[in-house]
Amino acid sequence: MHRQSAMIIGVGAYVPPTVIRNEDLEANLNTSDEWIKQRTGIQERHIAEPSSMSTSRMAANAAREALRHANIKPKEIDFIIVSTTTPEFAFPSTAATVGQILGCNAPGFDLSAACTGFVYALSIGQNLIRRGTYDTVLIIASETFSRLVDWRDRNTAVLFGDGAGAVILKANDNSALEYSYFGSDPSGLELLKSPVIGPISMNGREVFKFGSRTVESLIRKALLDTGLTLEDISLIIPHQANERMLSQ
Repeated sequence: MHRQSAMIIGVGAYVPPTVIRNEDLEANLNTSDEWIKQRTGIQERHIAEPSSMSTSRMAANAAREALRHANIKPKEIDFIIVSTTTPEFAFPSTAATVGQILGCNAPGFDLSAACTGFVYALSIGQNLIRRGTYDTVLIIASETFSRLVDWRDRNTAVLFGDGAGAVILKANDNSALEYSYFGSDPSGLELLKSPVIGPISMNGREVFKFGSRTVESLIRKALLDTGLTLEDISLIIPHQANERMLSQ
């Protein structure tokens, strides 16, 4: 059976217009702009207003940008995968809601994998195309973490905001997403979590250590498995809110 490759033909992003800057947090938290920037590199975060913006609407806005970039119409989308841990509803899925907003009848589903969700969705979309099941797949990650944050908790309030990103994958014989690898370490389960109803809690010091060593080890494994070296890599794009971790 001939297996198609998958390539990214369009990208899009959306952040809501409301911004909370570091200075805005000083009144309610024992913190300062300087403290936040030194420890995280963050200066501001975008927040979705509950009355006007939701996870699905941010997802649809990011998808529209990806469609424009790819120069294709919503009806050309065959399948939708949305990564989110903050949907408005248990059902219908955010993917179904996005399809309705965009005006396409594509099937789809949501997946919940927190920070790694986009990569999971990308790998699944790639394999749907490789098997010839679908030709054009829309991948979206969208979160309204601001609604899970305890804005009195300095450990988490400074880190999280809201937004969405999207890519469109299309079958192509000449270009491919080459490799993906996933792992799991149950020892870190208690370090960063959120109840179904309740705020995010985080052991920031241990998350920092865990993330620093895990990212490095996964990059080294990817290079080993693909036969590449660091000299072959032009760009590394990590998912991480903490600038200090990236500089380690």
